[in-house]
Order: sequence, then structure tokens, then C-alpha cells
Amino acid sequence: MKQFLLVLAILISSVSAQASLDQFCKSKKGDTGHYKNGDNYYIYKGAFLYKFEEDQIRLIFSKYEIRSVREYDDKIYILTPDYVFVHRLGDYEFVTSFPTTDQQMTKKHQTAQDMAILNDKLFIAHGSLGLIKIDLLGNSIESNHQFDLPHERGQVSTATGIDTYNGRLFVMLDNVTYNFSTKKRAYEGLVILDENMNQQRVVPIRQNREALHMPKAIISGGFLISRNMQNLYFYKLSELDRVRTLWPKRRLYDFAGVDLDSNPWISNGQVYGCFNRYDGKGFEYMHREFQL
Repeated sequence: MKQFLLVLAILISSVSAQASLDQFCKSKKGDTGHYKNGDNYYIYKGAFLYKFEEDQIRLIFSKYEIRSVREYDDKIYILTPDYVFVHRLGDYEFVTSFPTTDQQMTKKHQTAQDMAILNDKLFIAHGSLGLIKIDLLGNSIESNHQFDLPHERGQVSTATGIDTYNGRLFVMLDNVTYNFSTKKRAYEGLVILDENMNQQRVVPIRQNREALHMPKAIISGGFLISRNMQNLYFYKLSELDRVRTLWPKRRLYDFAGVDLDSNPWISNGQVYGCFNRYDGKGFEYMHREFQL
């Protein structure tokens, strides 16, 4: 049963934290993501979640790809494509697990992609299934929301990133389908909702000018920041309630000579992530903390 598959916590001694971080970024086990809450710093790749501590690395192993990590109420929540696993902070003992949806999934773009927590509710950007709201007091699915989007009938978009700010949900969506007859893509852009999942704003990108690729959402320093391939796009929060299209105030692609190679974490003006550099013969991978 799934509740027994993400219960193993291992302590691994580390001689050099930086060397271990660099080695982790070099690994090809899967897409890399980062999460930082206070002094607690996590990196996840494939089925491995690492917590980097001052003199050791803690490993929490999963048989399933880890998509997102959040701390809340003295627990750590670990999102996989169709389940959430919960461990206690401190001793990292397994607490419980629960499914992300009660709907049948037959396609990869339907799987859970990202999550955010607000007022004892877990909100999951669940790909083309929409937005799922889970009550953390009972770990039960409370409601589902299918986005009302301005695209042609039959087009499919997928929710790939989510964050919260001032009691609202900010969800980024990518297109799944493309209509070859009309040469139009499904919706790409931002949807803003209240915590009851009532849509308040739908802000599309200018599809004739750019495209998104599995965008994430991190709110920091007055901006909604979204990774798009090797770039970070910065959208000013104060303008999102009045703009007609989503257009970055800043596109950051130069990280002091290295390229972004992971889904980073951003807080207090710092970008925490994996980066790479091509020297003409091959790629060098490294972990960096980059000042915005």
C-alpha cells in the first residue's frame, strides 16, 4: 500500500556541504526542485528528498517522483503525482498519506504538479484536472475546481504552478493542446482565485509573442516569479488585478555566467538553485545562491 512507501529517513554524513550540493545538481535522476523555509533547505530530484543541514544530509526516500515540498504545522508535506505523504518535522517519522484526487487519471498532464497551503487547506495544481482543495484537518478532498478559460472548446490547459498571497491563490497554466486548423494553442497564463476557489482574474500571455513551458509560481518581494526554461519571469503583483495580458516586468536569464537548470526557490532576494555552464566540451553543474 502507498502509505508504506515513503517512510524511510536516513542520515548521511557530509564532509563538504557545497561539494554535496554540487554533486546533487550534477545527478541525472530527474527534474530538480528546491524549497526553503527559514533555515530548513530541501532539494528534491526524482524519488529523493534531501534536507541539507549544517553537518549532515538527511534523505527521505520515495518510490514516486517528488513534485513539491512544503512545511506546515510542524509537518512536512511531500507531493507526488497522485499522493501526498506527511512526515513530522524533527524526527521525520511518517505520519500519514492521502490521495491528491478522487478522479481517474489516464494521462501524464492530469497528474499533480505543485501545491500551496493556506489556512489548513492544501491546494494542488493538478494539471489538466484543475485545482484540488484538501482539508488538512481530516486529510480529505473538499472540492475540485475546473478553470473557466478563454479558449476554444476542446482545448486543454494544465495547472503547473501555485502560490498564495493575501488570502488569494495564484495559479500558472500551460497549454496541452494545439489546434492545427486555427493555429491556436490552449490557454497559457495566470488565474487568480480566492481561497474558496472562486475565479477573480484570468490573465493570458501574449501567445503571438511568447510561450510558457511548465511555469511555476513563487511570490516574493512584490513579484510573482515564474521559471520559464532557463529564465525567470517577474510579474509585478500590484498590477495583476488590472493588466489585460501577462507581460514580465523583468526577464532574468544571466546568472553571472551560468544558466538556470532547476526549479529554484526564491526568498529575501536570493535565488537557490542548480545551474550549469558549458565550457565547449561539456557541461559543469553546480549549486548556487544568486542575489537578485
